[in-house]
Parts: sequence; C-alpha cells; structure tokens
Amino acid sequence: MFYKIHTHIYIIINSMKSCLLCESVKTHIPLFLYNTKFQSKHLKQYKMIKSIGFLTLGLLFVTTILAQVNYPFPQNISYPYGHNLTTVNSAQLKTDFETWWGQYYEESGQLARIKFDDKSLTVSEGIGYGMLLAVYMSDNNKSYQTEFDKLWTYYNSFLNENGLMHWQISGFSHVVGSNAATDAELDVAVALIMAYYQFGDENYKTDALSLLSKIRQYEVDENMVLKPGDVWNSKKNPSYFSYFGLGLFAQFDSSNKSFWNDVIHASFSEVLENQSDAGISSDWYNPNNPKDNLGTEMSYDGIRTPWRVALGYAWWGGDNAEIYLDCILNSFENTSASDIKDKIQYATGSIIGAYNNATFVGAIGSVFIRSSAYSNKLSEYYTNLENQEWDINNSYFGGAFDILYRLTLSGNFPNLAAISTSTHFNKIVADQEVINVYPNPASSSITIIKPVEGVVHICDVSGRVVKSTSDTYVNVSDLTVGTYFCVMEGGIAARFVKQ
Repeated sequence: MFYKIHTHIYIIINSMKSCLLCESVKTHIPLFLYNTKFQSKHLKQYKMIKSIGFLTLGLLFVTTILAQVNYPFPQNISYPYGHNLTTVNSAQLKTDFETWWGQYYEESGQLARIKFDDKSLTVSEGIGYGMLLAVYMSDNNKSYQTEFDKLWTYYNSFLNENGLMHWQISGFSHVVGSNAATDAELDVAVALIMAYYQFGDENYKTDALSLLSKIRQYEVDENMVLKPGDVWNSKKNPSYFSYFGLGLFAQFDSSNKSFWNDVIHASFSEVLENQSDAGISSDWYNPNNPKDNLGTEMSYDGIRTPWRVALGYAWWGGDNAEIYLDCILNSFENTSASDIKDKIQYATGSIIGAYNNATFVGAIGSVFIRSSAYSNKLSEYYTNLENQEWDINNSYFGGAFDILYRLTLSGNFPNLAAISTSTHFNKIVADQEVINVYPNPASSSITIIKPVEGVVHICDVSGRVVKSTSDTYVNVSDLTVGTYFCVMEGGIAARFVKQ
C-alpha cells in the first residue's frame, strides 16, 4: 500500500469585519492586538491599514491529506498469458494522458463528465473510459479517486427506469439519447471493481455488484448473449463483448459465476461466428445470424473487438481467444503499423481507410499480445501509438484509446483483483509455508508433502484454479511457464515455479 502526503498551506485573511470595536480610538482593532501599547504606539500605522480596507495576518495553517493508491501507475507487470512490453516511457504516457484528460474531463459541482466529439454532449461509454483511466492512471503523486467518484455520480444522475444510464446526455442537464448501451455498463462495472482494489473503499464493491445485477437482468438475452442495450436487440455489436470484463465478473460475482461463464461461452461463440476468414469483426450483425454482418467493413463501431479479446486473453487465456487472435494474425502479422488505416474490409481484411490513427493501430497492435514471437511487432505498434499526433480538439475516441491501448500493451492494465489475490497468497506463504513442494522450480512433475490430509488446489497468479488433487505426485508438464500456488483449506499454502 502506498501513501502520498500532500501538504497544503492556507493563509488566513482576517478582514476588518472580524475585528472588535475599540471605544477609545473609535476604530476596529483585532481583539488579540488590542492593548494600551498598541493604541499609543501603533495607532497611526493601524489607521493606515484600515484605510486599505483589510488586515492580512500571517497565520499559516498546515493540513495533511492522506491519499491511498494501492497499485500506482506504472505497474509494468507481465500478464499471466501471452506476452507484453514491460519497459516503456511511462512518463510520456502519463503526460499524454494528462493532456487528453485536461481537454475532455469537465466538472460541475459534484458531477464530472467526459466530453464527446461534440463537446456539448456526453455518452455513457465515455464515462466508462474515464472511470477506467482514473483507476489505472492514479499514482503516488496524484490519485484520481475524487474524479472517479464524480464520474460515477454523473452516471447515477441520468438513470432510466431500469437503473442504467441513458446513453447520451447534453452537458450536465438533460437526456438526449434514451436508454442504456451495454458496452458502457460493462466498462463501468470493471472500473468499479478495480476501484475497489485500487482505492480500498467497500462502497465500490457494493455498487459493482448492484450494477452487475442490472446487467444480468436487462442486458443479456434469453440465449445468454449480450444485448446491445437494455431495451433493444435489433442488431448486435461484437465490440460490446468484453472478454476481460465478463471473466472478471465471473470471478468477482462468485454467486453468479455459472451465469457469467454461460454469457462468455454464448457471446464468444457469436463473435467467432461473425469473424470473417480474414479475421475481421463487423461493426454490427444480425442477432439471428452472426454471419449477416450488416455491412462490408470494420470501422469505428467494431474496432474495439480485437482489443477487448486480446486484453481478456492476457488476463484469462482461453482457446476461443487464441482462435480469434490467431485468425487476425494470419492476416496482419506482417503488416506495418504505419500501413494500418481507419477502415478495414470485412471479407478480405484489405485496408481501405485513409488515416493512420491510434484507434485502429492499437486495436490491431493488441493482438500481438498473443505470443512472445510477436514482441518486435508489439514494440513497433506501441511506438506508432506513442508518436501519434492528436488533433486534441477531435480526439475524444482516438485519444482515450491511444491511452487505453498503451496501458494494455505495456502491462499497465492488470487485473487488480488477481494482483490482490497473489499478494494475499504471498503473505500466507511468507507467514506460514507448511506445504512442502519439490522440486522447485519444476518442469514436469512435483511432489506435494501436506501437513494434513485434504485437497490441494493449484492456482495461477490470477487466482484461477488450474488443478485440484489429493495426490502426492502431480504432473505439471501441461502448465504454462510461471508462478503457481498450492493452496489448502484454512490458508495453508506454498508457492512453486513451473519452468
């Protein structure tokens, strides 16, 4: 846990209104300055001060504010799956974020919004992006918890009858576009869960579970597939499928784990069915036939799909994610970042847009997380994002995603719930390592010596159980390289490394 002490010095100004009337000199004199010596020696000087109209007292009042950030930027971790960069120019990333934030974040009292392309408007997805950025860009010098809270208050100030935010709002005043958009709810729910781990406030946990309940009730159809909104389902958008978010919900909302796993399975099946042979997801598709892509290209509506799947793969792994990413890689593994443009033909994967911008470069670049074999491409695409020259007045979407993509590619978009679990395991191991595991590191098998009889759960660093066994000799050759924990009921645990 990290703390930052911010010291604020306040100069207290006492005006003549705070002074008491001194009958002997017929003027206003502060009580603690009023005495005979003052009257006789300093009356002339005091009247001069009075003529100015105020008295400034050199009183200094020092307060300290304790700001808590549990996982300060930059984290630069290695994700449990795939490969990511861990050494980037974090200072530049923070500077670029602050530039974007200064242009698009706006407060009014206890509310805050993220301005849309038309800056008089705000859309619910923008609130989600802002809340995610507030969590992940908080560091030891600046916590964005206050800003996070104001964005969340804004969300709750424009709710429909289902308790979900209307998708488009005019400034801080009234609804323009009615009812909810599912992509916003998923991102906001992820942000609330991560805020619980980042800032340590139990209210975020309560709020997250409440929002997840509404998503379950209103934004999932009878086939367990995500709907595009709470009151409509006439067409679907594959980029609303948040693989990283849904996996998190299954972990966090554990009493509804099977529900969320069913949503992942059903929604991912449609995303894969919609994906063309060239690896491209469409902007929208017919809910009765995912191959009916309702268009001939992937443009701004659908471009988030590769990123949402890639980040989900980095957090959770998964065969479907590998299939999806590999299909894109077959088309783009040799494509230079500078050749990516802002429109891609659905059937062939041909690049047909005109502009090389962050929205598309980062989406395609995120698929290189798939394997260390693409580390050079990952660096190339990250560098392109870092060197993008924004038109700051027209960078609501592109600027937000430039930052989100770079956080993702550099190991700065971790599952904080997993880090929290891993930290807890490390504490257990440090305090009470009573399971013996050898050899350690291990490549093919381990021997587990338990202090008591019982089942041992082998968990990865995300807290996901990968094996459960009562055996003494355990085959681990099928595990990917990394750190694992052997855990028994009662907090008995040991750590080992698979090499």
